[in-house]
Amino acid sequence: MSGSSLSVSIVTIASDMDVLGQTLRTLRVAIEKAHSTGSLASACVYVVDNGPDSFYQGTLTALIVSELASTVIPVRQVLSE
Repeated sequence: MSGSSLSVSIVTIASDMDVLGQTLRTLRVAIEKAHSTGSLASACVYVVDNGPDSFYQGTLTALIVSELASTVIPVRQVLSE
C-alpha cells in the first residue's frame, strides 16, 4: 500500500473526557477513512498523560481502549511521573 504515515500526539492534563472522547472518535474515523482509500499507509497515536492521579489515569486508559483499541491504529499511552 502506498501512502503517507501520520503520527499524532495528544497531551492531557485533567482533560474533559467527553471532549477527549469525541476527539478520539473523530481522529479514528479520519484515519480509518484515509487508510481505507490508500491515502494513509500507517498511523500512530501517542497519548501523553499529565493527569493528576491514578483515577484519572484509569479513566483515560479506558477511554483510549474504547475509542481506539479495535482499529488499525497503534496507540501508545505515555504516563507522566
